[in-house]
Amino acid sequence: MTEKRINEIVHKLYWEQDVNCAGTMLRCLGEAFQVKLDRQVLSAAAGMHGAGGYRAQCGLVEGVLLFIGIYCELTGKDSREAAKYCYEYAEAFTDRFGSLRCFDLRPGGFTEQDPPHLCEKLTCEAVLFACEFIGNRMGGEPVADAWQTDVDGMILRMAGREDCEALTEMRMAFLEDEHGCLACEKDAVMRRQILRYLDSHLGQDLYAFTAVDRCGNMAASAFLMIAERPAMPDCLSGKVGTVFNVYTKPGYRRQGMAYRLMEMLLKKAEEAGVTYVDLKATKDGYELYRKLGFKENTSVYTDMRYWVEKNVDG
Repeated sequence: MTEKRINEIVHKLYWEQDVNCAGTMLRCLGEAFQVKLDRQVLSAAAGMHGAGGYRAQCGLVEGVLLFIGIYCELTGKDSREAAKYCYEYAEAFTDRFGSLRCFDLRPGGFTEQDPPHLCEKLTCEAVLFACEFIGNRMGGEPVADAWQTDVDGMILRMAGREDCEALTEMRMAFLEDEHGCLACEKDAVMRRQILRYLDSHLGQDLYAFTAVDRCGNMAASAFLMIAERPAMPDCLSGKVGTVFNVYTKPGYRRQGMAYRLMEMLLKKAEEAGVTYVDLKATKDGYELYRKLGFKENTSVYTDMRYWVEKNVDG
């Protein structure tokens, strides 16, 4: 995020929307690292401007510490790593700005002549400092299409390359639900191929959307494969999408996660310029897809298949 963009956001949030320093910091970091923050998270910052004006720990610090915890969970770091980064940030902030306390950073207190938003210059400097800390010290990069949800603390996000092993397990769990227990030899071959495929295609022509619990366990998934074909009258872009592996582990079902993941998936398809998205609906999933806007596809053609590899079980 550029210094100019930081200045624009801070000024607008302070003087047009009356957002406090902690909420402003959270929103700036959310944009900088592409993390869409849930309304409850933003509401949690309502009293963090020096503890509601008591002039305790500065909201510019509180907002960053809160964001570090969220960012660590989204990027697969555990709570001990998050705590370590929070400690390091507090230490670095003190070295840079002289104190963590609003009492010291705003020695004049909060008065009608010295309203909270007069911290604007300090806020811009602190946002830039926080972005540099997360980017340099934590190796921070934008977390594409990730956001905190209110589904019992679950995080719904687009998967990255670091998720390939967990996605392989989700794929295998889906296949076992569909086909029953697989022979050990076939299971091993499939795992190797799926892992290799995910590593090669994820983020290229394959996108996976996942729900992860507070312990980092993947609870649900939905995959979108995008292919570009020669254009047709009903598909001028030539781009089509195929949905597969919409799967929720038994202990997490009936919480609406599959629906939300599919909403994210369809948004991605739209952004990618896909003309239409196909899927094969199970009996259990039919109503879910119908609510999302899918319709039964009638065709004058008959689906047929030729098995090139003759020894494959049907």
